[in-house]
Amino acid sequence: MLKIMVAVGTILAAALAASPGSAMRPSTSPHVQQVNMTILRGDRVLEGNIALAPGLPVRMTVTNYTRDSHTFTVPGLNLSEIILPAHENAPTRTTFTFTPKTWGSFAWHCAICPSGIHGKRHAMSGTLYVIVNPSALP
Repeated sequence: MLKIMVAVGTILAAALAASPGSAMRPSTSPHVQQVNMTILRGDRVLEGNIALAPGLPVRMTVTNYTRDSHTFTVPGLNLSEIILPAHENAPTRTTFTFTPKTWGSFAWHCAICPSGIHGKRHAMSGTLYVIVNPSALP
């Protein structure tokens, strides 16, 4: 009888893992969150506020149309990446990865913009919301 119960439990576990609505994930390849951000001329940022899940890697690609370098700096996550400037008339894409480990909201900013190096002092910023339940991701 015990062997039958173990066999039934194994079959049920396999069926649940294969079902599309299951929250179980294969451990062989973790979900990578893909994030894109665009910096337009005049240092206007598209997609500046971003929702993420904690504990899962993020692959972020920033497309920069300006001729200036920028940073993507998140003090609360101990993260600062340099965003390369556009080359002549072609935008530059900078890709980097990080993994937010904790829940919460974290302000990000460009550490270069407030200095006035670009000709005028301004703030280029947004918020990372690390609030998404990882089991809700596709």
